[in-house]
Amino acid sequence: MFAALALKDRSVDRRWWLLGTAASAWIVLVSQARSAWLGLGVGWLVLVLMLPRRIAWPIITGTLAAGVLLAYLLASGWVWETFKDRVENQLIVRFIQTRADRDTDRLLLWQAALRGIADAPVFGYGSADGPFDRYREAIAKERNFTWGMENLRAHNTLLRIGFSFGLVGLAIFLWMWFGVVVWCARAIRRVPPGGGFESGVLWGVSAALTGSLAQGWFGNHFFDGEINAAIMMWMGLSVFMGLRVSGGTQPPQ
Repeated sequence: MFAALALKDRSVDRRWWLLGTAASAWIVLVSQARSAWLGLGVGWLVLVLMLPRRIAWPIITGTLAAGVLLAYLLASGWVWETFKDRVENQLIVRFIQTRADRDTDRLLLWQAALRGIADAPVFGYGSADGPFDRYREAIAKERNFTWGMENLRAHNTLLRIGFSFGLVGLAIFLWMWFGVVVWCARAIRRVPPGGGFESGVLWGVSAALTGSLAQGWFGNHFFDGEINAAIMMWMGLSVFMGLRVSGGTQPPQ
């Protein structure tokens, strides 16, 4: 959000948007949360679409291709085995430790969620913890695996929603999510000249929601109140700005 406003809003407030961009990026970086790093990267990649298409799409395509290759090298353990004795920075160590044999627990949690969705695909099991615990323990018994923590969940927002509310709930969730992004894209085209703030908010919401959805593939914050409050705030801002530019109102001078 801050980055989009810094790029689009040409008012005196721009220096505050730049400061917010730097501060928020630093907080995400030092958090050592790999899913948050992914979400931040995807969000910034959305902002590349501000550039002309002939420039934006090659950047996006190249970045995605490089990301797929890097994901493969990380998951295979090649990056860890190659650089583990050469790196001391804890942020870099945290990143290169990502590999399939180290994150077995997460993969097994995904398997438990997928098995539960297959057994109750329409409406799921509800938000209670008991049903998932049974699938999780069944997977652990089959694989002779011991969980390192208690009360583990799917660790994937989409799988968690699918398990709890079925494919119907997941479809509603995705419809609402992408509906707001499409709303923002249409509203951006109607922003009048001088509407840098409105354009920045709409771009920022699009990037934030897309990045949050990417982050959710490796995390699970669907039932966290503070996360949902932020998401509802983004969506509300996008609706307001979309209605504002549709009404032809000019931004304040």
